[in-house]
Amino acid sequence: MLAKRFFFTSAGIFLLAIAYSVNSARVGAQAMSHVFAVDDVIENGGYVLRSDGQIFRCDGLGVRPENYWPSPPVPLSQIRHWSVRFSITHSGDVWLWEDTNGWQMVGTVPPPVVGIENKSWSGAKQGFRK
Repeated sequence: MLAKRFFFTSAGIFLLAIAYSVNSARVGAQAMSHVFAVDDVIENGGYVLRSDGQIFRCDGLGVRPENYWPSPPVPLSQIRHWSVRFSITHSGDVWLWEDTNGWQMVGTVPPPVVGIENKSWSGAKQGFRK
């Protein structure tokens, strides 16, 4: 009877530890879900892009909204890389921020050239038979 009690107590403690571990991981993920990207272009700090498009400056004076840099030129769902002066979309479009003209699309990154060979195991076998 004592072994049965010990087993159920140990199992209960184990399940509580698992539940705590799973929930703490979820809370950690939710805590940073509003940060979309980070850019460290300034000395002793950088910029953070929030998921709603607002940019914040982070340095020795703290974290505060940045009003000089505009929001990205395309919706955040299309951005693969972001910095305050340049963005790249998932399709490879490169956007550059110019102080005089604002956001300008300057081109598209071409995909790599990869040769496609149609090989199969039967072809490998035939190569050895020759």
